[in-house]
Amino acid sequence: MRFAIPLEFPSLRVIWRSPGYAGAVVGTLALGMGACGAVFGIYSALMLRELPVERAEELVSLAGIYRNGGRVPASYPMFRMMRERAGSFSSLMGWTGGQRARVEGPGGWEQVRMRGVSGSYFGGLGVTPELGRLIGPEDEEGRARVAVLSYEYWQRRFAGDASVVGRRLRVEGETFTVVGVTRRWFCGLTPGELVELTVPLTSVGMSGQARLENRSLLWVQVAGRLRAGVVLEQARAQVLSTWPELLAANVPTESTGARRQAFLTMGLEMTAASSGAPRGLGAQWREPLLVLLGLLGMILLLAYGNVAMLALARGASRTSEMGVRAALGASWWRMARSILRENLILYALGGLGALGVAYWGGQLLVRGLAERTEVLLNLRPDWRVLAATAGAALVAGLVVSVAPAWTISQASLRGEGRSGQMGLGRWGRALIVLQVAMSVVLLMGSGLLVREFVVLARMEPGFARDAVGQVGLAPRMQGTFAEAEQGAYTRTLLERVEGLPEVEAAAYSSEPVPAGRDAGWLDTVALRNGQGEALATLVAVSPGFFRTLRMGMARGRDFEWNDVAGGVAVALADENLARRLGGEVVGKRVRFGVQPEFQELELVGVARSARVIDPRDGRMPVIYVPVLQHPRWGESGQVLVRGRQPGFLAQAAARAVESLGRETAISVQTLEEVGERALGEERALAALAGFVGAMALALAGTGLFGLISYATQRRRREIGIRMALGAAGGRVGGMVLGQTLRLTGVGILVGLPCGLGASRMLASRLYGVSPHDPVTIAMVCAALALVGATAAYVPARRAMAVAPAEVLRGDLIGN
Repeated sequence: MRFAIPLEFPSLRVIWRSPGYAGAVVGTLALGMGACGAVFGIYSALMLRELPVERAEELVSLAGIYRNGGRVPASYPMFRMMRERAGSFSSLMGWTGGQRARVEGPGGWEQVRMRGVSGSYFGGLGVTPELGRLIGPEDEEGRARVAVLSYEYWQRRFAGDASVVGRRLRVEGETFTVVGVTRRWFCGLTPGELVELTVPLTSVGMSGQARLENRSLLWVQVAGRLRAGVVLEQARAQVLSTWPELLAANVPTESTGARRQAFLTMGLEMTAASSGAPRGLGAQWREPLLVLLGLLGMILLLAYGNVAMLALARGASRTSEMGVRAALGASWWRMARSILRENLILYALGGLGALGVAYWGGQLLVRGLAERTEVLLNLRPDWRVLAATAGAALVAGLVVSVAPAWTISQASLRGEGRSGQMGLGRWGRALIVLQVAMSVVLLMGSGLLVREFVVLARMEPGFARDAVGQVGLAPRMQGTFAEAEQGAYTRTLLERVEGLPEVEAAAYSSEPVPAGRDAGWLDTVALRNGQGEALATLVAVSPGFFRTLRMGMARGRDFEWNDVAGGVAVALADENLARRLGGEVVGKRVRFGVQPEFQELELVGVARSARVIDPRDGRMPVIYVPVLQHPRWGESGQVLVRGRQPGFLAQAAARAVESLGRETAISVQTLEEVGERALGEERALAALAGFVGAMALALAGTGLFGLISYATQRRRREIGIRMALGAAGGRVGGMVLGQTLRLTGVGILVGLPCGLGASRMLASRLYGVSPHDPVTIAMVCAALALVGATAAYVPARRAMAVAPAEVLRGDLIGN
């Protein structure tokens, strides 16, 4: 049975008769708008959407500002005093960053992401449980061993079993009782960060009195809820008035001199937290998402251009119809309005398709950016995504269709429908130039991101990462040793690992290798004679570190096993730091930051520079100290092991760690895997940029092909006459090809200055590549010239195959 469109909907009948055109328009817009919607949806979920809690607009984040400008959390005594003097806040909440913990449950042990929270955390946010109850003040004060599961962990590990409440879990050897389950998608004050297990703040890590009363241990993140009627400025003034007194009451007792002064002069940052705390996944992804949004915005403009070309080409085939309407008295506005109405329907369908593309595309994008990190984001379109999609569809319908509608209706009124003399026209030529120019800008940005990743992937790190495994360590919850025992433990652990079969070398590092862009403790290294200083990152390592990584020493000596606490405090500078301190630094004394144990360090050697901190930047200065002289830096870190089978050896080293019963192996990987993960953001951006660039070339190619084909078809009569008068087929084909290449060349010339200007916006995030990279520019120009020539090839061949007799005979019959 044949489906019929009701007569009351003439626009739908017209669309139904052209399914190819309708499918091309809807598909192009769905992909263009959907790709933008995917990126904007993630950005909205992380940085714009309010937290799913009561009155999120009342939430405020609080943090100290240290002397180097970094944000620092509070000690537990400091948080407790802030809560007692809440003043402008109805509630103050504390929590820790997520940490890995081993949990024994159905099916054996597994590692989960655990967080400690204050008793006021859930109540202050105003959230309710999915099951059971949440952690309250009595749990924090009583140091209760209770735990709350996330909805996602409850479903995955316990299959949504309601009897989980009251069940006991073994967490790092300690028994915790499950008291409740949070609601789905709940991430607290850190959107996107999956936390599977939540325990009271007083039950995290070494939960004894030493940790809770330690004023120098800054580990509690703080946020507050404003009292009714209090605004942020009032709360800031109130807290600042008591801030000096708060610092003085909580200054670490062991801090003296410059360190004490640095603590007492610490600043305060208070920011609105309705969308979450300022640090976390949102801060990490903000820049990449904005870069992608800019690139995909250009793709959307190219999609608009293609749709306009399709509308122009299709409308030209309806000039006869419009001519008849004009002869019957239809005004140009009536004809243009009918064309706009048809296009608005198609663009609305494209917008609906874009919502599906945005949702599923967002899921794929999160997997690409997150690499192996677990991310929890609700990507169902919110009102912002819906409004942006509807606005994009409306802009396409009202703006993109105006030029074709005007051109077609005016041509019909002038009687050009039968003669077919329209050619490309001003609008067509302008669209080609504009589309090529936008393609230049887009391809420049995409090409630079791809080039950056290629350069970084080929860059030598300065150490031999092949055949090296790395085991991440974390202390168990039972407590910690004294500092003297810590040093002995580290040496015992390394001796046990080095004794494993086929192990060539083993070492300890306080930081992963590479550590990451913002990892480590960055502070000032200054010569004691006051003749030089530089910012550097501190890394505590064991003897054998440089041998394990095969970095080598530039001059001086390496650390030795007798560099222990109580002896002469020694350190090593890398070549970058030595250069900034004047070059010849062996034997000189330096101070690092304001910590008392780092005020009299003797530089005994200079190590080769390597990208042990940021794999993107080989100029970052590093100062190394022996971990046996500073045992507290050995409480958590990495064991590095070199051998022919690094993955297998790292697993064996992890078992050695577990056998000592003091620490947990939270990660086991090779340095090559770590290096790949360190460039995960660049890899994901490069892959997406490459895809965007390919889309840009495809859109430019199809747009050029469609419009040149349309123009060539409209000029069949002219071409027939030229060939009848003796013009050769090659000359006619060259005319079509030449016109296309000229317009492509003009588009490239217009787009290059715009592309060079736009690429400067990427300069701050490009490593190893100039924003005016000549290789990228040459490749962009060559690619677009090739696309233009390819798009014109088929229309040129068709023009060369025109039979003059048939064209002229058709013209005579028509007359």
